[in-house]
Amino acid sequence: MEGAIVYYIKLTNDSDFVIKQNNVFISFPIKVGQGGYKGNAYKVEAKGNKLDIQPGEEITLNAFMPFEGLGDKSLLRIDNPSIQINGYLDKLDNEHKFISGEDLIKN
Repeated sequence: MEGAIVYYIKLTNDSDFVIKQNNVFISFPIKVGQGGYKGNAYKVEAKGNKLDIQPGEEITLNAFMPFEGLGDKSLLRIDNPSIQINGYLDKLDNEHKFISGEDLIKN
């Protein structure tokens, strides 16, 4: 899509626990030096999420990442964005909170 990228993300609960609540974010890491990257505060939250994702259940999320306002795109790792999920397993308390992140794999 001109001026933006749209991502469709398959989220599968491969655990034995119910994911009670979660938020999924996509961002473009910032290039620093030769081959180095750092996190980017500019994040987009994926849409289509739901509460109480059961073990083995799969949902599809989507994220619309506009280029407007990003500045110099050559400083960003647009071809390999990062994904982060923040959530809770079984209970909404600090003992059951999790955060996981990695590079988004394109299929």
